[in-house]
Amino acid sequence: MIAGTWGNNQYIARQPVVHRDVFMTTCYAIPGYYLMLEGSATSASNLEWFVSEFFPAEREELVKLRRQVRQLQTERDILAKATAWFAAKGEKTSGGSTNS
Repeated sequence: MIAGTWGNNQYIARQPVVHRDVFMTTCYAIPGYYLMLEGSATSASNLEWFVSEFFPAEREELVKLRRQVRQLQTERDILAKATAWFAAKGEKTSGGSTNS
């Protein structure tokens, strides 16, 4: 299965077009004519619309999961800073002495 949005532009002419922007030039069914084909990705908004219209539950779950990921990243960052702070504070208070 291929998912995505693409534009497909075709036209017929008596003269072939050979250019890097033209995907394909081929003989047409009518003798003396050529078919030119160009395809390109269209705007991402088309895909966004498709997902929103046909997969609303999945879209909502994605929004929820992204929110949870951001929350977990924030908590992770806070815990990393707290760990570093307590480690630095512990080094300062221990003074390097040993009780044996």
